[in-house]
Amino acid sequence: MLIDFVTMLLFAALVGALPGIEREHLRKKTEEKAVPIFGIRTIILFSILGFISAFLGSISGESLIFVLGLIVVIIITTAVYTSNFLKYKHTGATTYVAMFIVFFMGFLVGLGGYINFMMAAVLSIITTLLLAARREMIDWSRNLKSEEILSAIKFGIIAVIILPLLPNRYVDPWNLVNPFSVWYIIVVISGIFFASYIFMKELSKKGLFYSNFFAGLISGTATVFHLTCLFKKNKSLLKTILSCIFLASFASLFSHIFVIAFVFGAFELVKYLIVPYILSMISLLIFFYHYYTQSKHDVVKDLNLPSPLSLKSVFTFGGIYLALVVIGGLLNFYFGDVGLIPAVASASLFSSSAATASLANLFHQGNLGLFSAAGFIIFSGVISLLIRIIWVWPTKNKEIIKMVSIGTIVSSIVLVVSYMLQFQFFIFS
Repeated sequence: MLIDFVTMLLFAALVGALPGIEREHLRKKTEEKAVPIFGIRTIILFSILGFISAFLGSISGESLIFVLGLIVVIIITTAVYTSNFLKYKHTGATTYVAMFIVFFMGFLVGLGGYINFMMAAVLSIITTLLLAARREMIDWSRNLKSEEILSAIKFGIIAVIILPLLPNRYVDPWNLVNPFSVWYIIVVISGIFFASYIFMKELSKKGLFYSNFFAGLISGTATVFHLTCLFKKNKSLLKTILSCIFLASFASLFSHIFVIAFVFGAFELVKYLIVPYILSMISLLIFFYHYYTQSKHDVVKDLNLPSPLSLKSVFTFGGIYLALVVIGGLLNFYFGDVGLIPAVASASLFSSSAATASLANLFHQGNLGLFSAAGFIIFSGVISLLIRIIWVWPTKNKEIIKMVSIGTIVSSIVLVVSYMLQFQFFIFS
């Protein structure tokens, strides 16, 4: 009992020490003698007070002890805040609000249990981060645009409000449509859009590589179209655009394997795809690296950033995914695997990632055989690579058209030939 008490007491002091160190460091750094703030010792004591309130309350069964401890915190923080306001006209309340959180951190430790310990530790880290990042957060928030704030609100509505309300079950007679799963994919896509925007905003040309890699995870075709439009406005980014096209194509193929393996858990299917995909991705990386080394000489001008969250693009992707799930499932139900060919081809023109996710879903549900699913995924990958040639034609730049044609044809041949050789190996072994 004594050992448990001492262990919990030390942990309560530890979670309180983290924000306490940050506040003490700030006081020493700024030397704001006119604005006294709670230091490390006081903050640790607040955490210990919360621990004692919970510990004694659990032993005695009296919740009144917690109330008394909270009252003590309210009295102390209110007295210090009022004194600062009357004497120095200082109205900042961050530290004082943090003291209540520190009290609850200690209270969680006093309740005991692994989950409560972890919650207290997470609270300690997040509180310290918020206290330490004051200037950065203020500068960042003041530089936000209205469009960025609205996009964040849209993402919050999509991910936090709508997603939990959707039923996580099939709602049709054929067991094809799961509203929660479909919307979850939309949430993931929205998150990637945000990441892409942030990279481009913060890192300029270097961010273009990061953003197009993430965009390629969603739709390599759409990414190439975006790069084509970008080149029209900035001819000086020739080598950068070329390297980004191959990087997006690499990311597109990478997303296929990732979705199949980690979203649907179809590792048996991955076994038949991993070698041809890796070889094709290596060929794309060779083209990417060739132009990446030359892109350092490109002259960077102001880049027109897209919207942080394009709902049109997000829902278009979601619509393609849902349509292919339904159409592919019905065609497979009534006509067998042959009925999937036009559906896969048309979907791959827009997003091979959505097509692959849909095929993996059909395989996962047992509506598509192993070899059929693998063959259709290879077919989808080839279509998505070759369609790049059409999307770069509007640039009217001979080098882009020539190199994209060579690169995508080579990677497509590698993908098909290596799959056929591997298929023969599995058949006859």
